[in-house]
Amino acid sequence: MSAITNLEPRIVWEQFDAITRVPRPSKKEGKIIEFLVDFARKHNLEYKKDAIGNVVMRKPATPGMEERAAVILQSHMDMVCEKEPGCTKDMAAEGLDLVLEGDTVSARGTTLGGDDGIAVAMAMAILDDDSLSHPAIEAIFTVDEETGMYGAEGLDVSVLKGRRMLNMDSEDEGIFTVSCAGGARADCCLPVTRSAFSAPVLEISVTGLVGGHSGAEIDKGRGNAVQFMGRALYGAMEQVGALRIADLRGGQFDNVICPRCDAVVAVPAGKEEEFTSFVRKFDRIMKNELSVADGGVTLSCAAVSGTAAYDADASARMLHALLVMPQGVQVMSPDFPGLVQTSQNLGVITAEDAAAITQRSAMRYDRDGDDHYDILSALMKSLRGSDPDAALHYLARLLEVGDLVGACRRILCSASEDIGLAYPLAVPIVKACVDSALQLGLPEAKLPLAEACILLATAPKSNSACMGIDAALADVRAGRTGSIPRELQNVHADGAGFEREQGYKYPHSYPGHWVRQQYLPYELRGAHYYDFGDNKTEQAAKRYWEEIKK
Repeated sequence: MSAITNLEPRIVWEQFDAITRVPRPSKKEGKIIEFLVDFARKHNLEYKKDAIGNVVMRKPATPGMEERAAVILQSHMDMVCEKEPGCTKDMAAEGLDLVLEGDTVSARGTTLGGDDGIAVAMAMAILDDDSLSHPAIEAIFTVDEETGMYGAEGLDVSVLKGRRMLNMDSEDEGIFTVSCAGGARADCCLPVTRSAFSAPVLEISVTGLVGGHSGAEIDKGRGNAVQFMGRALYGAMEQVGALRIADLRGGQFDNVICPRCDAVVAVPAGKEEEFTSFVRKFDRIMKNELSVADGGVTLSCAAVSGTAAYDADASARMLHALLVMPQGVQVMSPDFPGLVQTSQNLGVITAEDAAAITQRSAMRYDRDGDDHYDILSALMKSLRGSDPDAALHYLARLLEVGDLVGACRRILCSASEDIGLAYPLAVPIVKACVDSALQLGLPEAKLPLAEACILLATAPKSNSACMGIDAALADVRAGRTGSIPRELQNVHADGAGFEREQGYKYPHSYPGHWVRQQYLPYELRGAHYYDFGDNKTEQAAKRYWEEIKK
């Protein structure tokens, strides 16, 4: 226990303290998922973990509140894992070091994960506190919120009974949020080439910025290190002539205002002093611009060594791109004073070898565009087409860009849609592979998912179940339903002792556990939805029932 467990309400802070000891980076939530499941088991709570890793817990209403409408509490379990320069903590494997200073709780050298860890702690405290009077509570803990709301997007809502939900992810206590515009991520690649050179080399660094969450702090006027680096190098290029960029990198996460950016550049011979003079001048410009919102900013420059860099044309194109990249608030709400309606954040930039950049550029991928769905479609069609090599290829493309959730969903779907009753064990086997992948996270998730893909691609195929339910749905949607036969209706609705009048025949009381009676509505007598597939398993079942029903 840390010092924060003495804060009030203690039951909340004790839960938060426990949460901070569990690593929970986005897309690597396996340990926090296990932590939440253990919590549910220890408290004898009904729970469900879906295929993506979302966890839903249910606590019954207290006496006298049973007739009240159930309430859903929603929070997300993942956090943005950002570290200060020099911090050696492995946030994918280690918990946080909490610091209590006055009324402020923080983490030593890292982000705290208060968004949305404190909401998770509040929900757990409610579930843990038996002194509270409450209606039925359903607590939803979603994964992968920070990188694109993918946990919420893939949530299996069929397990929920409540219709009223509180999303516990507001930045301000006591504030109700009624809507969210959502967000989109864009990955941009600029193909470049590297070659040898002979010229002075300098390293430039933008440091000392506060950073912050690109959603909560985007309107605070804080500096973005990548944006300022682009402005600085572009201005230097205009003053001293062509620059050659050897390295350029800043930021770790899309949704963090970048606090640091570093670049290594080659300058024209004899222009070193002119370049460093411009750097000192731009340092003063930055300090003046950010004196109120981000007063600790520094632009520094030091001589280093290097023998290879991107050519002058490619370097210029990189700086032009940085200069025009949008950053910060774009539109404020016309209806609500002080509300940011649209904003953009330049989160991460890296300079890689030409081969790597060309490879990623050739592999077009936009999570919200057609390429995303094309790859997902190609994966499922390769599984259906029994081509394990193609299935592994498309799986690799999805995993390379971090779309673990999308891959898992398509693989799970294929097990029922395409393999189905030809090999019914495919569903639980693939479910186990997906669960393992979600607990492991990337990159290790590739192993169970590869097993699942090969199993599905090489398994016998049947879409009989899929065709059957689609045919039944077509009738229902067309209004072809009819009344349920009297013998199939709920006898308890009529009271005890009416089973015989109802006329229901109990199949287990007859030879072969089957007796002929009308199951479909009489208006649909003779309707046919399911055809046995031409595989060994279904054909064996067909022969069995043909013999029984003679």
